[in-house]
Amino acid sequence: MTYNTLVDMNIEEEKTVESENINTFNQFGLKGELMKAINDVGYETPSPIQLKTIPLLLEGKDIVGQAQTGTGKTAAFALPALLRKDSPV
Repeated sequence: MTYNTLVDMNIEEEKTVESENINTFNQFGLKGELMKAINDVGYETPSPIQLKTIPLLLEGKDIVGQAQTGTGKTAAFALPALLRKDSPV
């Protein structure tokens, strides 16, 4: 299967977290140095890609996300990874 095929597929969104109720990074349960870093770089509210991906990644789910440049994809994937980096696999 190629990526072009994946783009053309109609994939239903799995709702495991009520992201509509989240409007700050604190609500993801991120703590300590990670929250300090988020505050230090000036992040205030999660972007749509962050709202949809961070909760799923924190649950340990594998996902594929697509969004325009500058929408926060790197943080969406990196924040949960940094939180889990010291956790046993």
